[in-house]
Amino acid sequence: MKSFVMNTTTGLGVSTADFFSIIACWPDLHTLEFSHPFYSRDSALPGQVPQAAIRRLQLPLQTWDGNGILVALLAQATSTLCHLDLGKRIADRASLADLPLTLSASLVTAAPQLISFAAVLDVNSWPYATYAESDYLISTLSAFRDIQEVSLGILGFSFSAILPLLQPLLHLRTLSIGKSKLSADKGPFHELTSTAAIDFINGAAALKSLTLPWQMEVVWTKDELKQANSAAKEKGVRFLLE
Repeated sequence: MKSFVMNTTTGLGVSTADFFSIIACWPDLHTLEFSHPFYSRDSALPGQVPQAAIRRLQLPLQTWDGNGILVALLAQATSTLCHLDLGKRIADRASLADLPLTLSASLVTAAPQLISFAAVLDVNSWPYATYAESDYLISTLSAFRDIQEVSLGILGFSFSAILPLLQPLLHLRTLSIGKSKLSADKGPFHELTSTAAIDFINGAAALKSLTLPWQMEVVWTKDELKQANSAAKEKGVRFLLE
């Protein structure tokens, strides 16, 4: 088997031993995608994680058992992983701000070789208590090297820092930030200025598409929005607010 995709309506519980026993039966597995998180029924990972040439991994982040299976899968595909999707979810009382150091280190290790990365995380209310301390994706974003496509929500990074951070990336073609249900007067949207967006459009060498939150149409003035659209048109960049 080269590709395994599972779409479920809820998270799944499985023992780590059983999970990796199944994976070991698929030595040619390249794509592994789950619509909802796995949680481990036991806390111990197998001493020897079977290697696999996984190139595409989709496994949503979760908060209740330290993402042990995700850490092990990242370790398993250290030399082959190109596409990583950490899922789309809305955080409420559960905070993703304090990811275990093991997961953070695993993400940083995988980051340089990634071609695409997604972590679309939203909140259902504001102020979000842990937002100020929730830059848990910054170390991963800072480690990008070959990245071409990035999709983010509104958590895991600072809105004021994200565009300058990603601008030097030589291969970044597509960036989507901040799809959220929050109203424009809430959330971090005011931190993302039109000047930063224009600088990014002009400075990102390979950029072809930039999508920012629809809330920017409310936060920015009409003149600022017009200037951003003009800069994008001049550079041949597809600029959207969604």
